[in-house]
Amino acid sequence: MRILYTICFVLISTIGALGQSDAGWDFIQEENGVKVFVKEADCDLSRGYDERRVLLRFENTNENSKAIVSYHADLSYNNDCITCNDPHSEYQYIFSLCSGESIEGECTITTPKHLFFFIRWVSRPNEVELTDYVLNGLSVDLLQNEE
Repeated sequence: MRILYTICFVLISTIGALGQSDAGWDFIQEENGVKVFVKEADCDLSRGYDERRVLLRFENTNENSKAIVSYHADLSYNNDCITCNDPHSEYQYIFSLCSGESIEGECTITTPKHLFFFIRWVSRPNEVELTDYVLNGLSVDLLQNEE
């Protein structure tokens, strides 16, 4: 009986540890084998004011294909989409993911712009706050890996 309890404890601990690796990430969509996840985080940055962000994670689940990912970030602040009519494509992003690769936004000042959206300042007054975001026109083109 003691062995059964030990096995159950180890199994439950292992399952719990596996679940914690994705703690806080919410799946939002999948396109052509690339999964997109988001989570909100209060970021204590090394320079400037601390900020709340939407962090993005992209996972290429394709085994033998490089993924070329592109999207336009439609960002609404105080219910007004300020990036929807983006004449200079400043919020159009394109990047690649190798087969099986995963990239995610972090709470650093060097995090690439395609991996996070600013929500608001954490410890100072806010005149504007992110109220909605859309990865508009998300597309994934696959390139077969050459062997």
